[in-house]
Amino acid sequence: MHPLAFSFFVLAFIFQVHAAITTAINRNGDFVEENSRGNFCFYPRAVDPANIDVACVGGSKGDFAAVMQAHLNQTSSINYFSGSLERLGGPEWVFNGRGRRIYLCLSGRAGDYTYQTMCTNVSRDNSLGNSTTPFCKVQTGQRRVTDGCYVPNQAAPTLTVATTPRPAVTTITRTSAATTATRTASNSLSSSPDSESETSGAQHRLGEFHALRNSSRDVSADLFVYD
Repeated sequence: MHPLAFSFFVLAFIFQVHAAITTAINRNGDFVEENSRGNFCFYPRAVDPANIDVACVGGSKGDFAAVMQAHLNQTSSINYFSGSLERLGGPEWVFNGRGRRIYLCLSGRAGDYTYQTMCTNVSRDNSLGNSTTPFCKVQTGQRRVTDGCYVPNQAAPTLTVATTPRPAVTTITRTSAATTATRTASNSLSSSPDSESETSGAQHRLGEFHALRNSSRDVSADLFVYD
């Protein structure tokens, strides 16, 4: 290998090992990890009102007001600053605290589409501080971003929930016509014995009438012969 190429290889290796961020890190649901381009980006959790400030004012949060403003004016989403607010670099910065105060500020977009920016103190690489390290987080992002971690100034999309219409319900109403017809037929059947008796009596009387009439004709015939 050419000596110059070897030197670049060694420097790149040292740079990678000692860069401020070389692996995914997280703190209380906020993450820093690589995106599809291989850049380390900040992915905050959905807005928690208990952790969001309108401005970094008062108490330990007030210490981050000036560095927050310095970070929001940058175009990279992750930045390290010195105590004097000098920008030291981004995730690629070779961390070297040397007893100094080091600020880390990060901006990104959460899963609920809110833009968030957090600043905290760190004392080593691959760190967002621990659970007790002071921090300040505001619900805002930068005006311009060049590292591809998020697109600023975008409105949250409108979510449309598709619904499947329910099929129409057909109600079938049964009328009482069939019941009425059944009842009528039943009544006719129940009265049929009396009707048959009346019919039989009438036929019997009609037979007696015809017999009497025939007998009258026979008597008239006999009288005619004797005359």
